[in-house]
Formats: sequence, C-alpha cells, structure tokens
Amino acid sequence: MNISGIVVQTLPVHLNKVTESINNVEGAEVHYRDEASGRIVATLEGGDIRAEVDLLKIIKTLPHVAYAEMVYHHFEEDEMVYQTIPPELDAMQGLKEIVPP
Repeated sequence: MNISGIVVQTLPVHLNKVTESINNVEGAEVHYRDEASGRIVATLEGGDIRAEVDLLKIIKTLPHVAYAEMVYHHFEEDEMVYQTIPPELDAMQGLKEIVPP
C-alpha cells in the first residue's frame, strides 16, 4: 500500500462541494479543510505509485479545483523497483524542481 498526502486549492465558496467530491473518489480522503483559504489536505491510497497518480489526476479534474499537488509520499509495500522517476510523476508540473535527476 502506498499513501500520498496532497494539497488541494479551491475558492472558499466551493470548499464544501470540493471536499464532498474528493471524499467520493475511491482511495481519497479529506483530513483537513481551511475555511478561510479554501485549502484542503487529503490522502490518497493505492496499490502502487501509478494508482496514486491516477487518483491525483482525477482530483485535478474535479470542478472548482484550482490545483492539486502531491506533497508527501510513503512507499509501504510497493513491489515495483523504480530506477528512475515514473513518467507519470516526471511530467507533473513542479516536481523536477524538488526531485534531483
């Protein structure tokens, strides 16, 4: 099982709707919401990194989501051995600045 922490931004007026939408995505769960800023902290759980990236892509396309980014990742029992950054992660905006080649 792999677990990732994500931050989602929306307008405060859409916070309830976006929270509900995220909680309706299987494998995603909202843990914190900031009413004033519209920020949401959630976790994604998947069998491997690709499953989590797919969940993140779904959340990024939800109505009223301004952005959603992975900020933490924990590999628990991922049997896949990665020699390089998976293409799905490598293509994500902003990741190259924080992960060395």
